[in-house]
Parts: sequence; structure tokens; C-alpha cells
Amino acid sequence: MTRNWLHRLYNPSIFQGVGKTKKYFEGWYVKLVAEEGKQALALIPGISLDISGKKKAFIQFLDGTGLRSYYEEFPFDSFSYSKKDFEINIGTNHFSKDLIKINLPMLHGEIEMSQHKPWPSTILSPGVMGWYSFMPFMECYHGVVSMHHKLKGSLNYNHNSISFDNGSGYMEKDWGQSFPQTWIWTQCNSYNHTEPISAMISVAKIPWLSNYFIGHLGAFQMGDQLYRYATYTGAKYHIKILEQQVHLHIWDKNTSLEIIATCGQGADLCSPLNGNMIGKVNESLLATHQLLFVDNNRKIKIEALGHSAGLEVAGPVDVLLKGMKN
Repeated sequence: MTRNWLHRLYNPSIFQGVGKTKKYFEGWYVKLVAEEGKQALALIPGISLDISGKKKAFIQFLDGTGLRSYYEEFPFDSFSYSKKDFEINIGTNHFSKDLIKINLPMLHGEIEMSQHKPWPSTILSPGVMGWYSFMPFMECYHGVVSMHHKLKGSLNYNHNSISFDNGSGYMEKDWGQSFPQTWIWTQCNSYNHTEPISAMISVAKIPWLSNYFIGHLGAFQMGDQLYRYATYTGAKYHIKILEQQVHLHIWDKNTSLEIIATCGQGADLCSPLNGNMIGKVNESLLATHQLLFVDNNRKIKIEALGHSAGLEVAGPVDVLLKGMKN
């Protein structure tokens, strides 16, 4: 039992919900961007256990270009998983680190994934949440499976074939009871840079015992180098919210990541509340990024424009301004 628990703890990408009976969700977010941004899709397979213990599996599909979303439920017993690696099946649909097989009424096909840039796991920091991963009472846990990877294959969507050859992918996941009350999240790995780069920033209101704190998280991937920013690393953040833009800046004593995310149209996705997928969040895959990254130690300065960026601005975001540092 202890060995299995430790294996899950230090491998956040694998299924975490062993033994859960109610008020629990777990979902993987799989973003697919075709070459030159011709199409951007997101697939979200997962499970939902509501407050009464009713269980179901689901697959969400976000057509970022066509501004549509789909949500399909499956019997819970159609869900299976590997105890060792990230590998799940929902009916005839398969999701793993290296391969996706989709067989939905409006979408079917196979995508291979390679050249992953995973988030490292260490003894004191088992993934993106750092030492917060050890806290058993968190409302929501988060993991990054791969900051960037290459795609190969095609999907048939509404009788039209979409090639993802030479496209780019990103994969993360969440599990717990509910999403935060409010958050901002943006991610992109389709930049006009000479080598692949990927960036992500998230700021959220996190319940903590009888109170809350504003948690922030950021990452910049360039080649094999991953720069990490988080509440637990001592990084600082600043945000500015305009009508059509969100300015996000996150930094530590050596490096700085700034993103100006310009809003694009999106579609509503279902989100968890006490394990039940009854919430709504609007996500765009048509946002754009103006990115500036600076590493003072290595004398690196990167400016890039990004397309097909994911962007969510959810809930009463004014509360997120309280944790800012100038």
C-alpha cells in the first residue's frame, strides 16, 4: 500500500484516485496544435464522483478554432488505468504519454507523441506543486505531464481529416474535489522562435485550512532547460487585467517571465464542483502571446510572439490582485 502511494505521489501523471468513493474528480488536459496553427484542439478525459458517490467517466473535446465544445459521459466501469504509468482507457478511447486513440461520434483517429519535456520530480518536490503535494487536504492538485512534445498523426473531425504531423502538444492534469473559486491560466508552445519554447503561468485563489492564499505558478521551457516559478520557490508575480488583455509577470532573483495574453474567442467547458462536473469555464485556444524572458545569469533575452495560446480567466479575479508584489 505504502509503495503504491509513494509511486503515485512521485508520478503525478498516473491515476491518483485509488480508493476514492465520492466528491472526487480527475482529468487530463491534452492540447493539440496543428502545424502553423491551422487547428487547435483540447481533449480532456477523466472521471467524476459526486457528493452522493455516483460515478461516471467522461471525455470533453474543445474545438478551439470552431469555438465549440462537446462533453460525453461513459459508464464508470468503462474506465481503466495502469498502476505504473500514465495510461488510461475510456471505452474504446486510449490516452497515454505516447499515444492517443479517439473513437467519438464527431472525432476519431490516432496521434503519436514524442520528444517530451516532462516536469521533473524530486524527493522534496514531487512535481509542479512542490511541497504542497504532501498536503492531504488540498481542494485541487495540479500536474504538468509535458511542457512540449511533437505530434504525428491525424484526426477525423466531422468527416474532415486534420493532420497534426509536425504539430506541437502540451499535457497537464488536475485532481481533487473542485477547481478554485477564481483563477487565471495561460499556456502556449507555438512561438515564432528558432527553437521550440513553451510557457505557462497560472494564478489562483487557494483554500488553506480556514482561510486562503493566492498561489502562483509559472514555467518557461527552452530546449532541455526548464525555468520554474512558484509560491513555494519564493517567486513573485504581478498581473494587470484589461478588457482584451491580461498582463502577467512572474520572476525570481535571477530570471523573469512576462506574458501579455490577448484574448480570443472561446467555448465553455464543464468544470468540477465537489467532484461533479456541473461548473462552467470559458477557455480560448485562439489567444496570442507577447513573451519576454530574461535570464540575467546566462545573459539570455528572448522576445517571441505566440499563437494558439490557451487562456482562462475565471471567477472574481480582482481577489488575485491582493497577492501581487511590485
